[in-house]
Amino acid sequence: MSAIQLSFDLRTSSTVKTVHLLGSWDNYAGQLPLAKDKNSSKSGAWKGTFKFQGSLLQAGQRYWYYVS
Repeated sequence: MSAIQLSFDLRTSSTVKTVHLLGSWDNYAGQLPLAKDKNSSKSGAWKGTFKFQGSLLQAGQRYWYYVS
């Protein structure tokens, strides 16, 4: 089974301490942590790159960011 690599980017207020990605590929059970984007000149920039098994992702699904 082939894997697909996807990148996610998010801008938040500068007071946000953590960002996690949740998605319908696992019924919102897992949380993937995003990291502060140190290459961005803007505060509150987060990004993460993750590998997923190809069959887990399908067109029309939603991806949610959890911010705390």
